[in-house]
Amino acid sequence: MLINAGIRQIVYLDGYPDHLSLAMLKEAGIECRHFVPTVSPANPELVL
Repeated sequence: MLINAGIRQIVYLDGYPDHLSLAMLKEAGIECRHFVPTVSPANPELVL
């Protein structure tokens, strides 16, 4: 569904152990990026 919806980029926090899905997204030209949250040095309670 994501491939047919015109999605161009996916940013994810936790991965999914399905290599076929990742290969299909890559073949469709959809960029997949892993989001790594960081803590703000100015405000440790704020996660960016």
